[in-house]
Amino acid sequence: MIVPRSSQLIIQDNEYGLFTVTLFKKVIDEFKLHAREKKFIVREFIYDKDVLAAGKNEITKLVTDKKKQFIWFAGQFSGHDNPSSQKVDKRLREVLNQLYGHLDSSAALSGSNVDSVDIPGLSFGQSEYYPYVYYKINVDMIETQKI
Repeated sequence: MIVPRSSQLIIQDNEYGLFTVTLFKKVIDEFKLHAREKKFIVREFIYDKDVLAAGKNEITKLVTDKKKQFIWFAGQFSGHDNPSSQKVDKRLREVLNQLYGHLDSSAALSGSNVDSVDIPGLSFGQSEYYPYVYYKINVDMIETQKI
């Protein structure tokens, strides 16, 4: 029924286990029937090099993109004292607005004539409002004050 020594445990948690088994073609339907009777879920796997390669390429692309984003983000902080950091800040805000602007309808209306509401205790104007959480942190790695 099952190819001898082909059953292997791939991964297991507290409730479930994922096994791989190799079957002879003649007994596939019978194996599925008996497995279902014993409350096992059988899923077929068909080996296709192209599909596996595409999946690996997608994972590699995602990891590379994540690294690029981290390097760009870290570079934004490392260039904080640079005169060009204002350009980087502006570009970062543009990218974040493109990504998260759809989450807040009032951000889209900020360019038109909308009455601004002053909330006591909050000291930011309409020009400092973003559709994402923004908190500027001044990091001074080298103490510049003399004691």
